[in-house]
Amino acid sequence: NNNNNNNNNNNNNNNNNNNNNNSLFVPESILLKNGLQFDIVSGESTSCCCFTKAYTRYLQGTGSVLQTAPNSYKAIEGDKRSLLALGLRYFSCKEILNLHCFPTSFSFHHTLSTKQQYKLLGNSLNVEVVYRLLEHLFREPFTADHHHHQDG
Repeated sequence: NNNNNNNNNNNNNNNNNNNNNNSLFVPESILLKNGLQFDIVSGESTSCCCFTKAYTRYLQGTGSVLQTAPNSYKAIEGDKRSLLALGLRYFSCKEILNLHCFPTSFSFHHTLSTKQQYKLLGNSLNVEVVYRLLEHLFREPFTADHHHHQDG
């Protein structure tokens, strides 16, 4: 139990440096052990994986990582060591907020650790998409007949 508490304290201390991009880089040990499970995106990518509340704690299916090396750098399929040259890092909470179209003025309460912020962001929806869907939904009244074609 003491080990768990120490790990949690270390995570909280590290996570409070959310603005420090160096703390966002994926550790070499994780890349070499499980790096092939990552969804890697670059600045030119037009999509990424859904970010879940387990982002940064689990690898597969919890969100994409960002390649900071030039796009000309490519990983060799099946070669974990080739991932080291890509400069892979996790997205910051602010970057995830931006991807979800939260207002630039939005911020989390200062007492929340980065780990707690990632949990809150997990599975959140893009604010702009929700707005457009609701706008469309309320544009015209919904009736049962609206979606069924009836022959006269």
